Amino acid sequence: MKFILTYKGDLLATTRGVSSDKQAIRRYIHPQLKNLWELEPLKSRRADLVDRYNGNQNEIQLSKNVSKFRFVPLVSSRSHWDMVAKLDILFLRPSAPGDLIRNGGDLDNRIKLLIDGLRVPSEQELPVGEVPQDDEDPFFVLLEDDALVVSFGVETETLLQSNLTTSQQYVELIIRVEMAPRKSSMANLGV
Repeated sequence: MKFILTYKGDLLATTRGVSSDKQAIRRYIHPQLKNLWELEPLKSRRADLVDRYNGNQNEIQLSKNVSKFRFVPLVSSRSHWDMVAKLDILFLRPSAPGDLIRNGGDLDNRIKLLIDGLRVPSEQELPVGEVPQDDEDPFFVLLEDDALVVSFGVETETLLQSNLTTSQQYVELIIRVEMAPRKSSMANLGV
């Protein structure tokens, strides 16, 4: 299964990453993934994977409770839904070629912050006092764990719009996602 996610906003170059920055990425991506779950082939599997769970060990349940949130990762290693992802990222920023590391910050740390924002957080990674908003139950994220990203590529380009913020951390990202089953038995699920 292939699809595209987008992100527009600041993407900091920090080795630790601030929990509020990661949560802002999650909040930006959540509505896109929520819409994806309304399309086939996910729509016909949503009741089994997200909405209905009776405690039966043979049922697949993707949701994971963290603090007051019920996160639902699309790419998960749970039970028969054993998926991995490949990411191809077009990284647009408002600086000249060659300025990415000098003025925008470390590319690898910015990508790490992005990938952290695409996955289910631990309780310590949520901002203090953070609670789900009205449309965030469940809260859709791309990854259960960043270890499920089996490959990624990044291409950087200059963002040519003149009406943008002057922040050197501002980016517009086009994230091409390719999901695939880790096991051949997943082909029977229709994804």
